[in-house]
Amino acid sequence: MKYTEIEHSSHHHPLLLKPAKTPYICDGCRELGFGTCYQCEACNFHLHKECALPNSHPSSHPLLKKCQFNFYESKENRVCDACAKDLQGYMYQCSNGVHDLHPSCLNLETKLRSEGVTLCLVEKAPSRCLKCDRKEISERVKGWAYVSSCGRYCYHVACVKKMILDKWEEGYFVGQGDLFDPSSLAIQGIVTNQDIVLPGGSSSSSSKVKKYAKMALIVLKLIISSIFGNPIDGISALLQPLLFNS
Repeated sequence: MKYTEIEHSSHHHPLLLKPAKTPYICDGCRELGFGTCYQCEACNFHLHKECALPNSHPSSHPLLKKCQFNFYESKENRVCDACAKDLQGYMYQCSNGVHDLHPSCLNLETKLRSEGVTLCLVEKAPSRCLKCDRKEISERVKGWAYVSSCGRYCYHVACVKKMILDKWEEGYFVGQGDLFDPSSLAIQGIVTNQDIVLPGGSSSSSSKVKKYAKMALIVLKLIISSIFGNPIDGISALLQPLLFNS
């Protein structure tokens, strides 16, 4: 059942499910959000859909099959296993207290497909992330990653999430339209040359660079869609190959 209006204990006004006019910080999990959410426009109050309607019964994730996750409004000094960010609000924790996840990270798809590319979500990166050039985020948290079926494309969830957050903090989405609007100027400059690097040993010829970049952009598009919960079609113009112009 889809609820278009709800009462929520965190806010004194009814919350309506509708597209947000601009990117927002969720007042539940304190993470960045785009697109449709529960909101009170008068108070500039927003909740991700998964934060507004958390699971009332223990939940699980395919990467942590033996764990049963329960929802909490907050817990101190916890880090998300998926994206390695500090948990500052709504969260899920497994029953033995070992694993913690943002509500949005609990909902990450384990398999993504588009334009001939298949990505699988893994608990540990099998190769170096093409953004940070490391297999692990830190000694404390390895960080989940998406890896292509061919094995050439690997990105940490944390790195892609940080890439979008950094651009938001730099003002790329302020006054330039919606991140997911194909006609928006917000798509300009989102991905830099440092975000798409050739794996070791790859040819640097122009044609191979362009082919690799095109595939990497498709990969990033898929991952961003999974993290922020937007349909693939809605961000098809987000990661245009603007970097490798002939």
